Amino acid sequence: MAPQQEQLHADELFRPDTCRNVVAMRVTMSGPVDVDALDRAVRLLGERQAMLRAGVGVDDLGDPVLAVAGATPTLTRLAAAPTAVAALASEPFGCLAGPLVRFTWWPVTASTSTLLVSAHHLVLDGASGPLLVDGLAAGYRAAAEDPVPDYRAYATERAGRAWAPGEDDADRHWSDYLAGIAGAPLWPPRQGAVGAGSVRRRLDPGTAARLTEFAAAHRVSPMALVLAGTAAAVATETARDDLLIGVAYADRDAEYDRTIGNFVDVLPVRMPAPQDRAAAPLGLLPDAREGLLNLLEYGDVPSSRIFRRAGLRNPIEVSVSMRRAWEHSVVVGDSTWTMSELVLAQSPYPCSVDVAERQDGGLEIAVHHDRTRLDDGAAHRILAVLTDQLALGKTRSGGTTQHAGSCASGNMRRSILSGDGPRRIGPR
Repeated sequence: MAPQQEQLHADELFRPDTCRNVVAMRVTMSGPVDVDALDRAVRLLGERQAMLRAGVGVDDLGDPVLAVAGATPTLTRLAAAPTAVAALASEPFGCLAGPLVRFTWWPVTASTSTLLVSAHHLVLDGASGPLLVDGLAAGYRAAAEDPVPDYRAYATERAGRAWAPGEDDADRHWSDYLAGIAGAPLWPPRQGAVGAGSVRRRLDPGTAARLTEFAAAHRVSPMALVLAGTAAAVATETARDDLLIGVAYADRDAEYDRTIGNFVDVLPVRMPAPQDRAAAPLGLLPDAREGLLNLLEYGDVPSSRIFRRAGLRNPIEVSVSMRRAWEHSVVVGDSTWTMSELVLAQSPYPCSVDVAERQDGGLEIAVHHDRTRLDDGAAHRILAVLTDQLALGKTRSGGTTQHAGSCASGNMRRSILSGDGPRRIGPR
């Protein structure tokens, strides 16, 4: 397993039979669909992409490993839409024997239908969603495709890097970087509390455009603003003056740009509390920029190695990601398949900030939280401060945000220093 998969597996063992680690997408199919051809496409995709046949096994020492079964996923056909689509989408996988992906199709009208794809986050990250839809389309058309690199080669390399003997400059850097980090939790366990929750708001396209312009004027990326705003919001809530924030960092090299799998690790960035809360996040931008530069230089070190070498259990309690929303369309014969996210996996951290860039140019900001550590009121307060920071103070006077709610959660190493190009680190 890659180190990030080991963490997800451990989270699953501690929280079995929950929807925390389920990722689901809805593919709306407008136009005629040959369901037999779609079933063949599902099987072909499973044959091409090893992670769609994968489960969790154990090695001779009893340690968890990726086990790729011979069985490929199949298509389940329903005569009509299920009564509870959300419940079907987020249904836990329970046994992790594999395959850890489900495909369910049903008709909606005479000319439209829906394909629901649910997967365990062990085998799928945010960037894999469009790859899955494109792969299904290619299989449906019976188009020939070149082989894709096997994810297991990546997982083996990352696991080897995590446990390699000796010490190098990167190890020493991370040990120095994390020295003296506070050990007390930001949010102690809450007795009797259970479950997970999410709160959301949207920034309209005009406000999001001003955010991008503001970032460019200060020679940083929007991700740096999100990181600085998150630090300001959490510092306001906790009164902590030295924060460790996990940044979702995708180690997906060009070699694997067509491979489905989980390539996202969460690496630490150390952020101070803002000296002047009224001036945040501007006052924290240098720290955010430096932290992201640090990831560019030393991000090839798996998080499990970073913390083990520093003598720490994973101390991250807040994570942040910025990604493009799952909005992807492909034309297949006389039909159009449009993918949209339905459920995104919850982070294993007490508080996770997820900022999704929408096709209309707006932003959806979500704070996902573990209620055993963080109550709903605190999550709402963090969201309110962060939204105000990202709206550059405009929300204080009124209506640039739209509120939404529910339960759900994901990012690339490119363009984290300027506003040019893709504005994200990683998808989780």
